Amino acid sequence: MLRRLTILSALLMSACLVRSAPYQSNPPPPPPSGGTTTVVVPEREAPPPPPPAYVPPPPPPSRPPPPGQARRDEVHERNEARKEAHEAEKAEKREDKAEEKALKRDNKAEEKALKQEHKAEEKAAPKEERKEIKAENKAEEKDLKRDNKAEEKELKQEHKDKEKGGKKK
Repeated sequence: MLRRLTILSALLMSACLVRSAPYQSNPPPPPPSGGTTTVVVPEREAPPPPPPAYVPPPPPPSRPPPPGQARRDEVHERNEARKEAHEAEKAEKREDKAEEKALKRDNKAEEKALKQEHKAEEKAAPKEERKEIKAENKAEEKDLKRDNKAEEKELKQEHKDKEKGGKKK
């Protein structure tokens, strides 16, 4: 018990001394009575030496990159080239498809115009001749439709051949 009391009192006293030392203030001495004034400059302690400069440790020796990382840029370039080629093929296919659609639309318009022309011709003809004219017109329309279908099929086959030829290269 006495031991604890001694330790406690020692700690309290040291704390008081430590705490009171920085806060203690001494009033400056009164100026001397005379004609001249002397200024007393308190001596300052030398500033503490600067801390030693921090020198970072040398970097670890460089290792070669992992095998997968070494070719990463090459793979990206190759993939980019493939993507561009694929986009070009798609654009070409779109153009071919548009050309086929335009041909089909033109052929259909031509067939429709011929049909209307024949219908007007049939109505203008006397009733006895209508059957003959109608049969002739129907045969002519059939021939036109067959020719148009063959033309469309030919164009489609050309596009397929061109596509296959491009892939074999």
